[in-house]
Parts: sequence; C-alpha cells; structure tokens
Amino acid sequence: MKRIFLIIWVMTVGIISCQTISGNLAVLQPLTLINRQFEQVKLQPKTYQATIALKKRHSTIELRLIDDFGFKQNVNFHIPEHLSFPEGSGKITVPSSENNQPWNLTITTISATSQSEILWGYEPCYTNRCRRPYYRRNDRYRYWEDGTCRGEKQVEYYYRDTVTDLDIQMTAPGKDTIMAVFKGQSTDRAKIYTFEGPCY
Repeated sequence: MKRIFLIIWVMTVGIISCQTISGNLAVLQPLTLINRQFEQVKLQPKTYQATIALKKRHSTIELRLIDDFGFKQNVNFHIPEHLSFPEGSGKITVPSSENNQPWNLTITTISATSQSEILWGYEPCYTNRCRRPYYRRNDRYRYWEDGTCRGEKQVEYYYRDTVTDLDIQMTAPGKDTIMAVFKGQSTDRAKIYTFEGPCY
C-alpha cells in the first residue's frame, strides 16, 4: 500500500501569483488616489464595491472599483522588497513614501483553518502498462502490454479550508486620521491526499 501526502490547492478566488479578494471600500473622508494612468481619482465619503488584487510577483496591491462617474479605476499600491504581504494572520504598514500613493497603508489579515473528514473514492488516472485483449480463432484471448491507457485508482483525501479576512486602512501621513477602509474575505481550499492506490 502506497502512502503519500499530496496537496492540491483549489482556490475559489484564484491565488498563486495573484489573488483577488472582493469586498467594500468605505471612504470616510474625501479621498484622492492615483490610477495606473497617473491620473487623480477623487472619491467621496460613501461605500464602494471594490476588489483587491494581490500581485505578489510584482509586489503590488491593486485596488479596483467604479468611480462616481461610472469609470473603472485601477489603483496600485507598491509593497517594498523589505516588506512582505502577511501569510496567514499578520500585519504590515507601508508608508505613503514607499507605496506610491498619498496615504499610509496598514494591511491586516486574520486566517482561520478547518478540515473535513477523511473521504475516499476512485479517480481517473493514466498508466503505461496496458492489458489489451487480442481475439484468437480458438476463442481464447491473448493479452499484451502496450502504450498508455486511462484507468482509475483508489484515493483517500480530505479538504482543508482557509478563510482569510483582509482589512486595509488608509491614513493621512503624520496623522491618525483614517481616510478609508477596505474589508474583504477570501476562501482557499486544499485537497490533501493521504493515500493513492495503483492505477489500473
């Protein structure tokens, strides 16, 4: 019997090099941001539906929303190399002098993990050892091994779900005034194999 531990990530929102988290941006004070075209985006105190894209490969957090004029806006916050986005639960602060926007950024993540019961079943697989019948005149079958065939294997596994709450605060440099707060949540699912049988 072959025992292995194989993890396959199945993500409801997508993240490996880029994770997208939907939520709301509550603007508390008149807010000016700089979009990707280096144009000013002016937001009034209200709640906007927004999305955060965590582009880890480019060390960037991208805020996506529709402004008061109905235009789609993409606003990038740079994360410097000496800081890393929190893995699991954590907190970092990125000053405006380093994030390429007028506001300080405080990023907080809180993660909780749960695990399903052990499950088992059969899954499709491919094998290089195929047994194919060859009909002979004496009504007997002759078998030989050749090529790659699709088969199935018995598996045992469980799911591990991780829910992460994301909180991003924008504050005025040198002050404690909170200008805006983004809140969102992501769910990641990992399928973890504890056993894989041979492929037949």
